[in-house]
Amino acid sequence: MRTIKVHDLKEGLVANIRIQLPGEVQIEKEQYFEWEPSNLIAMFNSTAIRGGILRSHGSKVEFDEVETHIDTELFLFLEGTALMPFVDLSDDQPLMDTMQIVRIQSGTQISIPPGKGHYVPVPENDIPLKIIVIAPEMGDISIKLPEPVNALL
Repeated sequence: MRTIKVHDLKEGLVANIRIQLPGEVQIEKEQYFEWEPSNLIAMFNSTAIRGGILRSHGSKVEFDEVETHIDTELFLFLEGTALMPFVDLSDDQPLMDTMQIVRIQSGTQISIPPGKGHYVPVPENDIPLKIIVIAPEMGDISIKLPEPVNALL
């Protein structure tokens, strides 16, 4: 079992993903609504785009697989503090020296490019996660890690 120190997500921490942290854009407030725009523009290879709500409940912070995709995915973190693994891949094999587990605050937005290893995040505490995921219609490519990894908080 490999133990990975958890770091707070910040710009440049995880190679090849783009992020927008809470408070990085001006929120427009009107009489009865607020609009918080996204600065992340994802270029999808497909026009068949699907969105959904991902809910993640309490679990051990331990991962024995990652997944990747053939197209971009957008994650919009709405509720809870997430712990999410990322790893670089070479020929669909994880490069374990690049394995990271990052802490993601609600309000953060992430664009994950095709070929970047990642997995469904777990909550850091008892507050379940609520995440909007937007991606083209595509399947997952599951990749078993050579050894499980867990988080050092």
